[in-house]
Amino acid sequence: MEVVVGHLCYSAAKVWNAALFERREFRFGEGKAVPNLHSQKSGLEDNVFFKQLGPSVAGEVLKKVDWAWKSYWARKKSNVENVQMPNYQGDKFICVFPKNSFYKRNDKVIIPLSSTLTGYLKTKFGIGIFSLVLQNNIFSEFDEIAHLEIFPPCDGIMRVNLLYRVAEENGLDDNGRYLSIDLGIKNPVTLCCPSTKEVLILGREWLECSQYFAKQIARYQILDKNKDDGRRFNSKKVAWLYEKRNNKIKEILHIVTRYIASYALDNSINTVIVGNLNGIRINNDKGKRMNQMLHSFPYDRFYKMLGYKLKMMGVQLVMIDESFTSQCSPCSKAIDKVHAEKERRIKRGLYLDSSGVNFNADAVGAWNIYRKYVLQKGGVVDYQDLSMLSHPKVIHFPVIPGKSGR
Repeated sequence: MEVVVGHLCYSAAKVWNAALFERREFRFGEGKAVPNLHSQKSGLEDNVFFKQLGPSVAGEVLKKVDWAWKSYWARKKSNVENVQMPNYQGDKFICVFPKNSFYKRNDKVIIPLSSTLTGYLKTKFGIGIFSLVLQNNIFSEFDEIAHLEIFPPCDGIMRVNLLYRVAEENGLDDNGRYLSIDLGIKNPVTLCCPSTKEVLILGREWLECSQYFAKQIARYQILDKNKDDGRRFNSKKVAWLYEKRNNKIKEILHIVTRYIASYALDNSINTVIVGNLNGIRINNDKGKRMNQMLHSFPYDRFYKMLGYKLKMMGVQLVMIDESFTSQCSPCSKAIDKVHAEKERRIKRGLYLDSSGVNFNADAVGAWNIYRKYVLQKGGVVDYQDLSMLSHPKVIHFPVIPGKSGR
């Protein structure tokens, strides 16, 4: 199986390179049409690697080339600095199999191979197979698989991503029970639930993970930079560290968003409110160390992961402007610039109220996000017990990276 999958990924890389070469080398004024997705599909039909993949799988590779090329020109037209063209692939690339290129039987996914590829495998390796069979118990859990992504084998391990369809739940009515979320840096996710009188802090593992891999990447980059001959020996190691970091952060985000969704379900919460941080990085200089953490947190991915998990349960996700939520007192009449008291944040993470009570600053932010939403709706906020803002509970998850590679 590893030989078959390896050659499929090899063919995908060759199709990518052929299509990208045509686009990169195109010159205006030569009387030729500008390469696009449809012209390249017909133009590469005679390519041996295109034939080995088959039109469906090769078409998915060409879609990725088309998207990468359009993204490059969009950034170029937006005057983004240091925009680079899409790069050529090495000898391996992801293979994407759309729904019409495979079929499922219980716990098996069967992928028919093209006649060109089966003939090559028979001649070159003596492998006489006509289809690739993937077997795993997880396949039987899904009624409909939209597409498969097969990654190049590494050390005998093959990774497969599934995109499957699930039925959407009907949206639940607003029952007056809310969960508000404040996103930050040192405390990435702070939850405030007035109904349960709890404030929870999640996601600190992301910060530890990000710092760990940043140090490792910098270490190998410095080793290469200090070489006298200018040769780079650690580029593959650095690329591997970037990939591992991204996978680890993705895992942490899934764990955190799954916890939030489960918490909402267990406590009969029908509405989750989160502060909208889109555009927070623009003209926002907080120093070298804080900038690194601010720019590395994937806010948009967090919104998307949390959104689809809540949608599957019928819970509504509301995004509101979080301006001045961390600067206003938990008891202020309104949450705006007039009532903002920035000097009350005497330290990062500590808010000293005018009454002399110390609150956790991120907890105050989450509470004020809840207040802002309720007040905008014309609702009533209960201020009787705010002691939960002084002692938030920190939730830890076992996803800390280390030398063991966990």
